[in-house]
Amino acid sequence: MLEGVSIITAILGFAFVIFIHELGHFLFAKWADVKVERFSIGMGPIIWSRTIGETEYALSILPVGGYVKMLGQEDLPGQHVESSDQRSFSNKHPGWRAAILFGGVLFNIVSSYIILLILAWYGLPVFSPQVGMVQQYAVNEKDERVETPAWQHDLRIGDKILSVNGKKVRSYTDLMMYSLAASTEPIKLEILRQDGSIFTEELNSVYDKERGSHTLGIEMPLGMRVADVVTAAGATSELQVDDRIVGIVGSDEDFDKMGLVGHQLYSRLATHVQEEIKLRVEREGEIKEIPFTYAGYTVSDLIGPNIGGLIYTLKVIEGSPAQQAGILPGDFIAKANGQRIINGPHINGLVNEAARADKSITFDIYRHDGESYKLLQKTMKTYEDPHTGMSIIGISRSQDISGPIIAIEENQELPALAAADIEAGHTILRWELNGREEGSTYKTIRALVAQKGHIQILPLTEEAEQKMYKRQPMGFWARLFGFKPPKTTWERLSKSRIKEVATEKNPRLLVDQINNVDASKSEMYEVDLIKFSAEEREVFFKLQEGDYVVNRDAVAADGSPALMVLRGAEQSDLAWKDIQLQDAGTLVALMMEERPYQLESWTEGFTIANDMCVQIIGTTINIIPRFFK
Repeated sequence: MLEGVSIITAILGFAFVIFIHELGHFLFAKWADVKVERFSIGMGPIIWSRTIGETEYALSILPVGGYVKMLGQEDLPGQHVESSDQRSFSNKHPGWRAAILFGGVLFNIVSSYIILLILAWYGLPVFSPQVGMVQQYAVNEKDERVETPAWQHDLRIGDKILSVNGKKVRSYTDLMMYSLAASTEPIKLEILRQDGSIFTEELNSVYDKERGSHTLGIEMPLGMRVADVVTAAGATSELQVDDRIVGIVGSDEDFDKMGLVGHQLYSRLATHVQEEIKLRVEREGEIKEIPFTYAGYTVSDLIGPNIGGLIYTLKVIEGSPAQQAGILPGDFIAKANGQRIINGPHINGLVNEAARADKSITFDIYRHDGESYKLLQKTMKTYEDPHTGMSIIGISRSQDISGPIIAIEENQELPALAAADIEAGHTILRWELNGREEGSTYKTIRALVAQKGHIQILPLTEEAEQKMYKRQPMGFWARLFGFKPPKTTWERLSKSRIKEVATEKNPRLLVDQINNVDASKSEMYEVDLIKFSAEEREVFFKLQEGDYVVNRDAVAADGSPALMVLRGAEQSDLAWKDIQLQDAGTLVALMMEERPYQLESWTEGFTIANDMCVQIIGTTINIIPRFFK
């Protein structure tokens, strides 16, 4: 239905552009006293026409063009129509002929400007010029990892940029355009913080190789409008896509008046994981209160309550409470103050609760000692992150259920695992979700589980990790005919069993990638290690025949990247298990949201229209060279 409406809207819009263009030719022809024989919108057979004066006005069957037929004009090259009529196009002065031809383009330009002006007066939709996330690092043209200026100057989520080098900022697009225009010159930002304070910071942008341009390190903010709603086990949610969340019942916070962004809404919801609350939402112009149980915002957040929700530490920030307490990269965090951690948002909420109560927080963690995982406890205080304004302990984490099932005997409240005969000591090598194609709910996790074996952590160099994920470029003809790109080293290695080990004389691995349906079947791949240096190959030489590479990001205790390997399991120890999901609440994904800009005065509309024209021209100039690369 929506696709049909979009197609009709596109056709009508195209027809309007054509009408304006041809109207320009028509009016200039009349001004030049050229006889216009026909003014048609559309091409092909005429389905309606009416003659007024000397001109036939027509509507043709195909709305993909239009034309103005003038006496003495032919568009085909080499054709010239002789006429003694002084009102013939061919008999007019070259200046008039040029004006008539240019009239169509001129009318398109003028009409576009008028439309932009009307939109500005009505309320032009813009992305708010606020800080979404603050990017910590950028890789410059020398391949050096440098801190971004936004990070260095402690800009934080929700900060609103009022001006750049004295130029008023009305949208996130303005912020980016003004910053790019400044390039390497100092950039003076006027900033409104959510506590009402206004201050200025002078920043010098850095080159970001990934973006291909200079950057301040400011990411676009999420809005409060719902992009997706997902549940598990057939549960339903009263929250709907396109709802705007404006508050939580029981709190006096008005999110719009406070100028909150979506990332801050996620933080507030994190204190209510698995708790039934009521949201205030704006739907079709009305404010409604709806019951809601928050699960998180990623698929892993929905799975955590069913599987155990172990948090995997990827990085520990230097000088943070986590580092001072002795948490290391590679640690699994299982509990906080005796409460089982459900998922990522849940640990955020527990940390913020401890901060508000000014209490320490004690974590149960599992650490690999080279042979197995041992239970430890670490106690720490929280601190406020200057870039988010939220309480943190100083870790970067991931939540992926691939990996070892640890201490499940302590979590008797996880019947989903028990029903699938998954026990402590088992390892999930890979997994996939099922059921979403039937609606907005997932029903099962299909997991490849090894019932025996023990985990080994094999450290990689950063260079080896980068090469492992790098995809070989495809040739022009391969792209043209739609061939699939070759698999990366990681795609061949992960989810696979080592069939034949690599040696210095024969630097290649032979691996069996486990079948998606039957764990007793596999597909053989060769993993060539030629592109890796002698030092980088060392980790691959440590792989043994029969090892399984677990499909997840992993790190060593020193923070270096690593392979997580299951050793000591036979192929007969592997089986696909269907884990029946239970209702764990609702996942909410927020979208980047445009809101109408409110003019300070009616004359500001001209400024906005002028700026939009400059942005459109600038964007076009930037895009054109890409077609010739």
